Amino acid sequence: YSQVRMFRTGNPPSVPSLTAPTNNALQSTNTPLLNWNDVTVPAGTTFRGYNVQVTPDGTFVSVLLDANVGGLVTDSQYTTLPLPYGAKYYWRVRSCNTGPDGIGYNADDQCSAWPTARYFRIAYAAPVLTLPLDGATGVSRKPTFTWDAITGATSYNLQVSTSATFTGLLAIN
Repeated sequence: YSQVRMFRTGNPPSVPSLTAPTNNALQSTNTPLLNWNDVTVPAGTTFRGYNVQVTPDGTFVSVLLDANVGGLVTDSQYTTLPLPYGAKYYWRVRSCNTGPDGIGYNADDQCSAWPTARYFRIAYAAPVLTLPLDGATGVSRKPTFTWDAITGATSYNLQVSTSATFTGLLAIN
């Protein structure tokens, strides 16, 4: 007989299921809340937490955000740091147990596979209106409308109405 050897196979938690934002969702904030389903942890293992990644491309070669979240199975959401407006971002999450050495966040941790990544888009910030001033009187019947430019915007839509709820539009450009 040959010599005896011992080895252990990994016993990671289940793969998280991404829930929000949905694929191709347009986010109005540049700090979106990422949410996923809680995972199942195998008996006899210690759950370490989740690893969240966000990138501007689907390859995850250039990761903008690589965060470790929580330590409880129920810590299944994360609010991102501010991301640039007007861009598309891919995101994914995996779950990890502490490895056999009992020390988390090192090479022997047992992590699930990454689920299929999703992507979301960050809307441009709303422009700041400069003229005419809010509540101004005596404004020309052909006013000049001005606003601060938004970096990266290639066009703007202007709506004019006699109602604050814009139920009766006077102009759409």
